[in-house]
Amino acid sequence: MTGLGVDVEAELLEIATTDADSAVVTFETLTTAEEERVAGVTADGYATNTIAAYESRLRTYLSWLNSTGRSESATFEPRVIAAYLSYLWREAPPRVEGGSPGRSVATIEQTHAAILRVARSRNEDVTAIRNSTVIQDVMRGIRRSANLTTRPKQAHAWSEHELRRIIQHLNATPGNTAVRDKALFLLGVGTGLRGAEITALTWSDIAEDAQNRGVALTVRASKTSTLPVQIPVGRLSQMHSHKCPVQALADWREVQMKALDLTEEQMGNTNIFTRVRRGGHVKAEPISGPAVSNILRRICEESGVPSEGVSSHSMRASMATRSLANGTDLGAILATGRWSNPQILLGTYDRRDVFERGSTTDFLGGV
Repeated sequence: MTGLGVDVEAELLEIATTDADSAVVTFETLTTAEEERVAGVTADGYATNTIAAYESRLRTYLSWLNSTGRSESATFEPRVIAAYLSYLWREAPPRVEGGSPGRSVATIEQTHAAILRVARSRNEDVTAIRNSTVIQDVMRGIRRSANLTTRPKQAHAWSEHELRRIIQHLNATPGNTAVRDKALFLLGVGTGLRGAEITALTWSDIAEDAQNRGVALTVRASKTSTLPVQIPVGRLSQMHSHKCPVQALADWREVQMKALDLTEEQMGNTNIFTRVRRGGHVKAEPISGPAVSNILRRICEESGVPSEGVSSHSMRASMATRSLANGTDLGAILATGRWSNPQILLGTYDRRDVFERGSTTDFLGGV
């Protein structure tokens, strides 16, 4: 077998061409230069970490195929894929000495996605793989077993009461640190940005709306894509300006600009969220991804809100949960959080309890 995992697209990509004389579709292998060019452009649509993870999963799959004596023609056979996913769940050797055999559900799902991606590049029947009953049954069994034996760790999503206490604390706390923290917290909870996305933002990523409805926030790249996305950040009414993310950003921008002695032009390339040292000294260095989680936990502790389970992902989970509870349009939530599948939003990020989600008996009150 060939090493399909190193340059996935370059090694597998084929194109169909039409023979003008016979009107028969034939397949030609691309030149090396063409393969590399197509692979490079294709890779631009995926985050670097996603590509690296997919290639790693595929290399491991190909190694397993070799070890079991199977030929390359079996690579995309649904029953073989199902056998490999089952092997990963129950028998894959532990990664550390003394560890338990098997891999996590996340690793297995990522492996499945990697195989599908390569199958699509090779013009294989992706639908047959995706709709394979045997693969679906294996994945259902794995997920059910995981739910019975482990309790997945989820970032805490703040309740309305907790959000109110945190916002009250930030508004009552003087100093530059509180001004920055308030902008970070309100923007994060309001948009569901990931920690890495928050730290990468610069002021050039913020564009004022001509009708003063808020600002358009450009996320240049994310965990799942390298393509830029614009997210609307609405301006709250004057009555609620104390908890408006747009106003909080404007307040922090003023503080940062003055402290760093920057011009309007220089502010464009400045990271929005930078470090603030003791004594309120604002620095130009951006905060790190881990620092976002640390800031959020500190805010909770200072507000008298439990900090257990709090991380940068709490902002994302809170945006999803509270927006759904508020009746925000599902399409708007999906677009802002950049979830392509509603099931991920509703199954993973919605932390409302069963009564918050509503009871089917409610309609009887209007009968």
